[in-house]
Amino acid sequence: KLIMKKDTILKEITKEAIKDVLKYIIKLDSVEDIEFLNIEFPKIENKKADVLVKANDKIIHIEFQTKNDKDMLYRELRYFVEIQKNYQNFEIYQYVIFIGKEKLTMQNVLKKRNITYNYEIIDMKKLDCEEFFKINSPEAVVLSILCDFKDKNEREIIKRILSRLLQLTKNENEFKKYHIIHCLHFCIQ
Repeated sequence: KLIMKKDTILKEITKEAIKDVLKYIIKLDSVEDIEFLNIEFPKIENKKADVLVKANDKIIHIEFQTKNDKDMLYRELRYFVEIQKNYQNFEIYQYVIFIGKEKLTMQNVLKKRNITYNYEIIDMKKLDCEEFFKINSPEAVVLSILCDFKDKNEREIIKRILSRLLQLTKNENEFKKYHIIHCLHFCIQ
C-alpha cells in the first residue's frame, strides 16, 4: 500500500496553493489580493501559525491537523487572542483543516458564562477528491491528495493527479514545480 506523508506534502504546497485552499476548501470569495503575515506566538509554546494571511478586510488563520488534539480548542483560542491583539481592526476567521485518518473528535465551540468562542473545522475526509480534478488549477489538483480516496485505489488516484497535472501545466519545468507529486510518480511505478 502506498504510504503518503500528507503533512510533508502540505508544508510543500501550502504557499503555492493557499489561494486554492481559500477558494475551494474554505469557500472564500475574492482571494486575488492576499498577503502572508508572520506573527510569533511566544505565549503558545513558541508556536507559529501554519498559514496566516490578510485577504481584503479579513485575517485568515489556518491550521492543518493530522491527528485529533484534545486541546485544539484552547490552542485556537490563544491564537485568536494573539492575532486579534496584532490586527484589532480586522475580522479574524480561523479554520482547522483536518486530514487525519481517524474519526474527527476535536471540539470547536467554547461556551462559558463570560465567553463564547468558536472556529471552523473542515474534515478533508468529507470532501470528494474527484471535485478537485474538475478545477483548472494545478494547485487545486494537488490539493486532491489531501482528501479521502474512499474506496478508490491510491495508485490510480495518484496516476490521475499526475495525468491532470500534465494537462494543466505548460511544459516539463512547470510540471516539475510540483516535485512532491512528481516524486510520488516514481513510488507507484
